[in-house]
Amino acid sequence: MLRRLKSLVTTQSTAGQRGVAAIEFALAMPLMMFTIVAGMELVNQALARQVGSRMAASAADLTARYRKRVDETDINKVIYGLQLSNQLTNSKTKGRLIITSVIQNAAKNGLEIAWQRCDGTLSVASKFGKQGKGATDTSLPDVAGLVALASENILLAEYYYD
Repeated sequence: MLRRLKSLVTTQSTAGQRGVAAIEFALAMPLMMFTIVAGMELVNQALARQVGSRMAASAADLTARYRKRVDETDINKVIYGLQLSNQLTNSKTKGRLIITSVIQNAAKNGLEIAWQRCDGTLSVASKFGKQGKGATDTSLPDVAGLVALASENILLAEYYYD
């Protein structure tokens, strides 16, 4: 009798432990799934930011390697090259690349945005301003801490991705 009672208690406690484990798993599963999905989204955001940063640096570097005068054809070649090497497949519709040329203004008391070229349909403006800013005033004393001398040209590239 004692042996049978001991067997019955052991069977009930094992079944109870399995039930508790199943309930604990059911309660912990949403938290685990949220953590995994949030981690994947953070990695995706970091990758997009890194690719965007590399694209902006490449755009400025490729544009600066051209001869003294850069025309529309040269900029189109740079943008086309960046599109070929781009790792973000939807950057044309969800991103915007802005290449800006900054020179010393005619009054030599500040900087002027000589030209800007853009690619992508994301609606965002350059953080440096529009083409022509600083041409007749001192509204653009420096750009990101850089000041251009009379014969220098500062090339800036910005990449925005949504």
